[in-house]
Amino acid sequence: MWGPLAASHAAKNPTAAKDMIKVASYTRGLVGPKLKMLGPIKSGGTIMAETAPACWGPMITPKFKGGHEMTQPVAVEGAKIGDAVVIRLKKVKVTSIATSSGTHDAVPGTFNGDPFVARFCPNCKTKSPETVIEGIGYDAIKCANCKTSISPFKMPHGYIMTFNSEGSLGITVGKTAAEKFARNGRKYSALPAASEQHSILVFAKHDIPGLVSRMRPMVGNVGTTPSIMMPDSHNAGDFGAFLIGAPHEYGLTKEQLEQHRTDAHMDLDSVREGAILVCPVKVDGAESLSAICTPNRATARSPAYHGCIRRGHFAGGADQGPGSRWACPPAAQGRFTAIGTAAHRR
Repeated sequence: MWGPLAASHAAKNPTAAKDMIKVASYTRGLVGPKLKMLGPIKSGGTIMAETAPACWGPMITPKFKGGHEMTQPVAVEGAKIGDAVVIRLKKVKVTSIATSSGTHDAVPGTFNGDPFVARFCPNCKTKSPETVIEGIGYDAIKCANCKTSISPFKMPHGYIMTFNSEGSLGITVGKTAAEKFARNGRKYSALPAASEQHSILVFAKHDIPGLVSRMRPMVGNVGTTPSIMMPDSHNAGDFGAFLIGAPHEYGLTKEQLEQHRTDAHMDLDSVREGAILVCPVKVDGAESLSAICTPNRATARSPAYHGCIRRGHFAGGADQGPGSRWACPPAAQGRFTAIGTAAHRR
């Protein structure tokens, strides 16, 4: 179907599967079956995702209920529980000018059981409070209700790294540059328009200036939707263990975690441009998208990036146990842009 007839057909069928979908909306740190899915996308179609930085930005944004800021999930046409979705990462392009990382300490008295998930203001006790930034540094993040400094995490030791225009190298900066980045963190982090996180650049960390590192970005959280609502950063066997017996609303038993998680938060440096993932379908429609792009697993974490992901679907092809996926690293190291594909097989 082509031309005006195709346009008319699409207008009458707004839920018709598409060949390409662009995603630039986010989920405040949660993944699961209650989230509205975009799409559907055709099996073999392409998703272009503009992701927000993680982990540190969501970690210092108390209204989030997870340690990442996932893109809104996209339904894959025909994907049913028990199937598998194949994800091919075609291109990953880092868009941030700078990012920051370091060691972390949770701040006592600001969370219930898990500082990534259940945060509250230590003064007015508001749960998951709205916050504002006033100034730079750790104390700049303040409760919108009572103006108490409220970040759930401190960064005892850390750095800001900026990147060259070719996307091949990063270098850590000194105090002057760090404070410049901190005062306009949203710009230098390249936060997407709909992103709600605070930029970690606001901490202005500069403990190891002048360190040069290569750039080889990987995607830390990409895959399919778990069959229960959970923090996006905890959709994994290791980090998910913090949900077992947790006192907050997302606490699970060990059996529930094993049953529902899909291990999208892999943090493997082989999940980069050219990788192929086979992911279990535990929710009809299947899909959640990437949250993290790391320039180099050993160095700077979590810049923003543009991604294009092609999706595929195998009927009846997934082991329904947790971790039923594999990652195939590309034959050659890629540059720092993300694209992927998906295919539906019967």
